[in-house]
Amino acid sequence: MDNIDLQSLRLAVIAEIDGANQDLRQRINQALHQHPETAYKEVFAHDTITKFLEDRGFTVKRSTYGLATSFEAEVGSSGPLVVICAEYDALPQIGHACGHNLIATSSIAAFLGAAAALRQSGASGRLRILGTPAEEGGGGKAKLIDAGAFDDDVSAAIMAHPLCGHQLSNESGTYSGLAAMKMIASHKFRTEFRGKTAHAANEPWNGVNALDAAVAAYSSVGLLRQQMKPDERTVDHKSKPANPPI
Repeated sequence: MDNIDLQSLRLAVIAEIDGANQDLRQRINQALHQHPETAYKEVFAHDTITKFLEDRGFTVKRSTYGLATSFEAEVGSSGPLVVICAEYDALPQIGHACGHNLIATSSIAAFLGAAAALRQSGASGRLRILGTPAEEGGGGKAKLIDAGAFDDDVSAAIMAHPLCGHQLSNESGTYSGLAAMKMIASHKFRTEFRGKTAHAANEPWNGVNALDAAVAAYSSVGLLRQQMKPDERTVDHKSKPANPPI
């Protein structure tokens, strides 16, 4: 690293991303936003991104790790491997409200810039962009992990997530964006409350009130929040019963 001119590499990164700016904006960001696709159905996004990379000279593997809408491209042949994850799925009914079109755009831009810097530096190292479908509830990255997408001596796996400027305060003046924000994983489970019917006037003691159980559980979870740590969350959703009583 002592013989590498970091300033020249910074300029190479900037030049590469600036040169691709319009294509990134129109062919990726706007195109994906106009064609939202939900988990594991990101066919347009998969084809659009892979063609974009191929048009820029990268060798792209399509439908990787057993997932039809995953892909990867890599530069470098030896040394530490850094993986840049790209998300591109949308939310059901409301499209790209979570900004995965922006995530894809920023990940591709980062890959282009870093690839240019790696080539110019002549240093050892590998850089891979990995298409990660089904982030919105589909467990896409979990399937990629199980399929071995991160087994190849990965030194780091990174990505960026968009955030509204007013959402994160910077009172200390020491950071901006998501640089100091903790991101948390989620685990979902479903609980079903089943009751037992009884005549409300003649023998209510023979019944089991499922609604009372659900209300008690909801209230107990609410009370538990005061013992939760700042980086822990719980979110409750009520859904209609599968077989509502007549």
